[in-house]
Amino acid sequence: MKKSLQTIIACLLCALCVFSVACVKSPTSSSGSASGGSGNIEPDEYYVTEFSVLTPPTKTKYTVGEKFDYSGMRLKAVWNDGEEEEIGAYECDEISPKGALTENVTEMTFEYYGKKTTYPITVEKNEVGSLTIDTSQINLRVVAGSYVNLKDIAVTINYADGRSDAVTDYSLTENGAEVETPSRYLVEAGEHIFAVSYLGAVGTFSIVGFNGVTYTFDANSIASAETAATKDNPVIVAPANTVKNYKKVDGSWTEYQAKAFVANQADGITGIKANAVIRIHFYSENASFAKFGMNAGTYYLTSPAVGKISPVEIPKLFSKITLNGSTLAVKDGTLPGGEKWIKTFGDVDLCEGYMKEGDNVLELTLSDYYWMSGMASDENYGKQLYSETDVSIRSLTILESVQDEATLKFGGSSINSELTVSTAENPLLVEPANTVKNYKKVDGSWQETTSNAFGVNDSEGIVRIKANAVIKIHFYRETASFAKISINAAAYYLMEPAIGKTYPVEFEKLFSSVTLNGVKVDIKNGILPGAEKWTKTFVNADLCEGNLKAGDNVLELTVSDYYWMSKSSQSESDSNQLYGETD
Repeated sequence: MKKSLQTIIACLLCALCVFSVACVKSPTSSSGSASGGSGNIEPDEYYVTEFSVLTPPTKTKYTVGEKFDYSGMRLKAVWNDGEEEEIGAYECDEISPKGALTENVTEMTFEYYGKKTTYPITVEKNEVGSLTIDTSQINLRVVAGSYVNLKDIAVTINYADGRSDAVTDYSLTENGAEVETPSRYLVEAGEHIFAVSYLGAVGTFSIVGFNGVTYTFDANSIASAETAATKDNPVIVAPANTVKNYKKVDGSWTEYQAKAFVANQADGITGIKANAVIRIHFYSENASFAKFGMNAGTYYLTSPAVGKISPVEIPKLFSKITLNGSTLAVKDGTLPGGEKWIKTFGDVDLCEGYMKEGDNVLELTLSDYYWMSGMASDENYGKQLYSETDVSIRSLTILESVQDEATLKFGGSSINSELTVSTAENPLLVEPANTVKNYKKVDGSWQETTSNAFGVNDSEGIVRIKANAVIKIHFYRETASFAKISINAAAYYLMEPAIGKTYPVEFEKLFSSVTLNGVKVDIKNGILPGAEKWTKTFVNADLCEGNLKAGDNVLELTVSDYYWMSKSSQSESDSNQLYGETD
């Protein structure tokens, strides 16, 4: 109050062009005596005589490296005219020490108008073990051009003594630069890698922007009759089916029929009940492979009387998902729980599959797992859950992969020692082969030697691949996307070289590791067929799937020695021979 008054007076004095020398006041000393003056306290002679802590800060224990947090703190200043003023710590002229706290700091000093006061704090030295990042409240795969609130991550610092603390004053960077607006981060196409650091501990997470579309449901989303989606009307929800539900009549639970879901402006498709069948028509201009996700919220009340909410697992929530009549695998995901009947919305993966050009139908069939009394023996308790479980779907996101299939063929010039990355002009290259051990017959005996792990030719591409080969394939993409990757390949695995009988080769045994842009991906259950008489039959087989980025991508295939070593033979000579005879 006094500070504001003095500031106003100072501004007024500065604005005066003419003033009398008699009006000039000498500075007031801290003792309260002014040189000259009549004894009356003029406005420019106010000063603080006492300064003390009224309410201590919420946090008083710190670890070395943390910054002081004055939240909750209030202080009291007493002026020389007897008036008391209460202020927040943020109003102090100075708070020291500044910056990261050190082990020898035992108190904080607060200064206001020349008067100081202190408050004790404890600063402990504790070795940081690790940093964990919870990204469950943000979508890590979004449509390019969308905004994401990066502040929704939860960061926990774990100390060596087993103690953990949630922290918010961490550093968030991308490519070494601080993220300027984390609450509204624009996700452009491609992968965005973020580093979170605190007290020397660092953790990372990434968000990928894909080509795609998000359909948000509202009060008008449910059609009066089921019709196909069109370019002008790209998403339509078919009318709700009818399911059984329960309500209390005269103190007893009574079964009745109700619509399986409704729609409103705030929650989209909401009030979803057990055994609901939600048929969503959507339009696609192109046939392509896509990942489907949803923004949804739910509460599953394991104890309705107290409003205790438990997380809902997506594979248990849906009994079946189909796309254009084909059953899809339901992704492992969880919708968060909360407390006190609160629905928390989150983005989760739903499924993936092939879309066709034009109208597509995604059908979601809900189970009764979270509505029936799976966790209760009381029948009425189970019936109550029909009313007390609530599910809402606000939006459906379709993240498209490559619009048109692209086939990149290997030839005699595919191995390139001059180029290091693929480009639009050179969209495919293979890094030079590594060197591996091999065997050849010398004077009737098998001798160990070394050779290139593979070669190339125009007829068979990458050929004569040996055990422990590491094949690094660079390929160029114009846009980031999710993709399925398959190969056209052939092999013979000679269990009985003398008669030339070959056996099928399984991908999961052929490759020990497959990575895409440094990220390990699951190897598909592919099989290359066997044959007779030393022949190879080329076939197309799924290899893996993962996130592509715009520009150069690297697919790294590491070949095991499963089919070269004597898994089925006791003869050492046969074992060695297999290094050369498997192709």
